[in-house]
Amino acid sequence: MYSQKEEIFELLGTQEVSVIENETAADYENRMVYVCKDICQDFVNTELFKKQKSAIKNIKVILTNPWCVYEIMDLEKKLDKPEKINQKLIDQLIVHKEVENVSILKNSIINISLNGYNVQQVNNQVAEMIHVQYLSIYGSTNFLSRLKNTLDTIFHLHDIEIDSVYSHINENHRDEKRSENELRIIIEDQGLDLSYTYQNKNVATLFIKSGYLAIKDKIRESLHIDKSILEKILKSKSLNLNQSSTVTTEKNLTNIWLDLDEMTRKKIDDTLNSELAAIHKEIRNFIDNIDKELIKKDVNINIYCLDETIAFTIGYILGDSIKSDAYIIDTLLTNEGNIFTKKIF
Repeated sequence: MYSQKEEIFELLGTQEVSVIENETAADYENRMVYVCKDICQDFVNTELFKKQKSAIKNIKVILTNPWCVYEIMDLEKKLDKPEKINQKLIDQLIVHKEVENVSILKNSIINISLNGYNVQQVNNQVAEMIHVQYLSIYGSTNFLSRLKNTLDTIFHLHDIEIDSVYSHINENHRDEKRSENELRIIIEDQGLDLSYTYQNKNVATLFIKSGYLAIKDKIRESLHIDKSILEKILKSKSLNLNQSSTVTTEKNLTNIWLDLDEMTRKKIDDTLNSELAAIHKEIRNFIDNIDKELIKKDVNINIYCLDETIAFTIGYILGDSIKSDAYIIDTLLTNEGNIFTKKIF
């Protein structure tokens, strides 16, 4: 849970979630709603909320896989005659697919093309041919309904918005170190989401079931250490990666990585190398299936992490490993200067 004020995010707290063997999907959804309920009820009882509730504009929940999935939709429409194009017309063109027990969370526009030319926004331009590409975000009807009702009950004085990490990045990170051609990697709890954009249009997507939690668990098993110590070790390792200026070393940070004995560092590196090798293989296969005509010089590789912990425990390490992968770099016609790691919250 985070508090946001003028683009600054402050961590308020986290909640560990356990796994129950043979739990049904519906029971899992209901349990996660109760987890969210507990977090939010704890929050409303804090002095921070009591003092600031009148200044809070809204409550926003951002979902990741498996709580939401997305589909890339392409819509093309030829009008009977040239017309002025506005956002209302675009919204009317977007199709809402009906699937049993599944609801549309939202539709997030990726690209709009009028008469064959991409536009940043529609503002009564005259056009006859319209092409719209958008993310259609889906979620379980049961989960979304129960979550919305629960949050409405707790935060009854504030508007509730439920969003996805995919649409959040699409709508809020368009101008940060991005080019028309981009390999985007979103590191989530349960996996990595890959997408490739050519001339601002998404042309390929893939979800890899290899999340940062699984990687950390494997390292913890081999070392028999707790989560907080491991996170400090991996952060120290990240700060020693000889990264670009995107990493700022804390002056008072104890450099744990360099103080570890060689055997411990080897165990961590062996696990990381094994897990990263599997991820690299998936990335190579992914970009091999992209039409070569859609890969132009200086593709950006943008790695998005949910928060600072993920950025330092795996994000910068993954970025550094990709810089050393000549196959990925050469296939995307890029260089290590075009690889960026960014935390979302």
